[in-house]
Amino acid sequence: MLFARVSFPACFRRLLVAPVALLITGLGGGACQRVTAPSAAVSAPTGFEVKGQLSNAAAGTRLVLADGDAPAWRRLDSANTDAAGRFALRGQLAEPAVYTLLVGPEADPVPVALDNTARIVLTADATQPAASAQQSGTPEAQVLQRFQDILLRHRQRTQELIRQGEQRSGPWNDAWSERIVGTKELITQHPTSFVAAYATVDLSGYTREEALLDSLTNHFAAALPNSRYTLVLLGRQRARQTTAVGKPAPELSLPGPDGKPVALSSLRGRYVLVDFWASWCKPCRQENPAMVKLYQQYKPKGFEVYAVSLDDSRERWLKAIAADQLPWIQVSDLQGFRSPSAEVYDARAVPLTVLLDPQGRVVAKDLRGKQLEQKLAKLFP
Repeated sequence: MLFARVSFPACFRRLLVAPVALLITGLGGGACQRVTAPSAAVSAPTGFEVKGQLSNAAAGTRLVLADGDAPAWRRLDSANTDAAGRFALRGQLAEPAVYTLLVGPEADPVPVALDNTARIVLTADATQPAASAQQSGTPEAQVLQRFQDILLRHRQRTQELIRQGEQRSGPWNDAWSERIVGTKELITQHPTSFVAAYATVDLSGYTREEALLDSLTNHFAAALPNSRYTLVLLGRQRARQTTAVGKPAPELSLPGPDGKPVALSSLRGRYVLVDFWASWCKPCRQENPAMVKLYQQYKPKGFEVYAVSLDDSRERWLKAIAADQLPWIQVSDLQGFRSPSAEVYDARAVPLTVLLDPQGRVVAKDLRGKQLEQKLAKLFP
């Protein structure tokens, strides 16, 4: 759920966020209190229970508690509402995690924080369950509710920007900055929560502060070593290390507009900008005119661009290339963020750039605009 294309221009831009040291400090010392296990004399529940009520729900409205990602949901339990909209779900879980409650015929997803002792009370409006859901009953449910409130505020703000037709980057940056700062504060305040690890997975899709992400990953590797979210964070950490400055860039060989594969390694001998973008990414498109000028200036000196589109529509991809008159190498497997190329380069959001030297080693990451212009001026005096 964290890494799919969004329907608004929520492409990543470098944001001004709280210093890394503040978050790392918050994870140390007395902040890392573990929850005391129940006494052996107390008989703890041996399975979860989610009870609740949907307003504006017809009798018999279907609810399914599931694990996994769409469309490959794994059903854990299901129920139909009664005439008053009430329902109950029960079962046992393999691990504490954030599961998904699919509500109604549209199967609108509502995240629910569960372990095998959870007794959750959940209410929602059946006409907009994801936006209206309120859950309580455990500390983890309260943390998840706060995180969902952060995401809801962000969604409302970006929808308003879309409604206004906002084209300036500043308001979009502000909206993303608010989301990232709020998420970091939540993680700091709940450092042993599996919901905080879940929120860190989300955070890793929208910030490229590698020192921060490495610190959080290492923290959860110690605090929650078996959590599914820790395993995801460790995998992303390995991907970041694969493309660290000084490392040989992973090979890519993707089809161009004519269907013929173009290997990244075929461009050895030149400085190459690997540019992850998409036709729907407004910041990517807005920067293309300046990029065309840089390309025309430095291509004769040994500069090339290898543009990897994370589109899933060939028509939209080719239309954007033509509309922006992009003269450099274009490739795509049209798998969007599911593309193996996105995975190996840890491209969780766009735009993303990786600059390679003539030997194919990583020189710099995430250079755009003025930063890229200054770097090229140094490389090609």
